[in-house]
Amino acid sequence: VTNTMRLLGLPERMQEAVDAANRSPDKVTAARALGLAYQTFQSRLRTAQLAGITPAAKPESPISTVATAKPRVRVQVGRPEGVAYRVLAIGDAHDSPLFAKDRFYWMGRHAGAMRADWVVQIGDIASLDSLNSHVPNETLQAKQKNPYLDDIASLGDALSEFNRGLLEEGHTPKKHITLGNHERRAWWYEDAHPEVAGQLTGELTCLLEDHGWGWTEYGAWFFLGSVGFTHAPLNKLGKTFGGETRSNVLNKMVFDVVRGHDHQSYVQPSTKFGPLGHVTLVGLGCSLPHGHIESYATHALNGWAWGVYELIITGGKIESASFVSMLELERRYA
Repeated sequence: VTNTMRLLGLPERMQEAVDAANRSPDKVTAARALGLAYQTFQSRLRTAQLAGITPAAKPESPISTVATAKPRVRVQVGRPEGVAYRVLAIGDAHDSPLFAKDRFYWMGRHAGAMRADWVVQIGDIASLDSLNSHVPNETLQAKQKNPYLDDIASLGDALSEFNRGLLEEGHTPKKHITLGNHERRAWWYEDAHPEVAGQLTGELTCLLEDHGWGWTEYGAWFFLGSVGFTHAPLNKLGKTFGGETRSNVLNKMVFDVVRGHDHQSYVQPSTKFGPLGHVTLVGLGCSLPHGHIESYATHALNGWAWGVYELIITGGKIESASFVSMLELERRYA
């Protein structure tokens, strides 16, 4: 008996079990009152009987037959909260002196008509083919390149048309651009020609700011309501995830992402552990003239889409994403 008592508990624990059984209408209620498993309670009673332990002389008040509910501890990790954003998201536009500017006017009108809180252009708003380093300068194609200032003047006209569309709708949203690899050509050129450092990039960034656009450098994230916008996500080596690596981007995402660069349109969710439940990757397509494919992709697999996206962002998530084609914009505003 002594050994058994040592294994199962001190005599005080045996007395506690006996007294609980004496006050309770049944052993299940007594075990629950002590917070013990029924088998453990039974073992203590048997050991107490062998040790000759009897109920206390003055029994305490009877134990209620109604089991006391155990408090339920709820741990809730909430979704990020904040204001809702109505966003017009614009894909790669690739303005150049070769293109008319009417599509920028249509997009400005649409931003005003939908009463966008923000307009986010995802980068490559201009091709800047004057700084194209992929085509050697000694080739015939390169000799047809226009001067850099022609690219800047063309982009200025495009941005003015966008603002004219906003003005006609009587609306002034905030505007931001996440610079793309085509804008980065200006930085690359200055890096290779340090004697002009700041001149090309200064012309470009001042033009954007003069037309009311904020900007972030290529590869950086711009966040609205915990949703990240960038021209193209970069891997750990600083290289671009292309359109063919969409699943790789989804695997690494921990927040909703809006991207450009691959000129493809998609809204692709991916379920995740955690309070948000899933993340969503949105590819914006491009905002080139409908059907136009750049020369480098003319005979390649592309799957391009031409249009813009209306996004609703709330609670740290993209709640809705609606594609509006360039043909529809032309129908409405031309």
